[in-house]
Amino acid sequence: MARWRDQDGSSGDGGDGGDGGGSGGSTTVLQDVIIIQVTETITGDTDASGAGVTVYNVDAQDGDVRIGLPDVLAGRHLHFKKTDPTLNKVIVDAGANKIDGMDEVWITQQYDAMSIISSESAWNIV
Repeated sequence: MARWRDQDGSSGDGGDGGDGGGSGGSTTVLQDVIIIQVTETITGDTDASGAGVTVYNVDAQDGDVRIGLPDVLAGRHLHFKKTDPTLNKVIVDAGANKIDGMDEVWITQQYDAMSIISSESAWNIV
């Protein structure tokens, strides 16, 4: 739960702070927000297990790399970027879930990236 404080000094708990509403068009400032960001380089098949926000740089130089996704957990953010120039694929495998209705998604070009966010029932590409 986030704490918020408006520029006029009022504050509170919960919610997302809205869009800065309130009288006079004040701006809402979030406090006590924790963002976890881990950058990991992957060079072979693995399972993504990051919590919060996790960034994976994937090197498929030696062959296709398959990354298995964990079960969905609302709010989890995962980012995958292919870093090598080969024709090998980065395959993001949804496992028991779906990624926008698909079982897997391929990243095939150097520097192409995909970001996904989990809802309570599926992974969504953003």
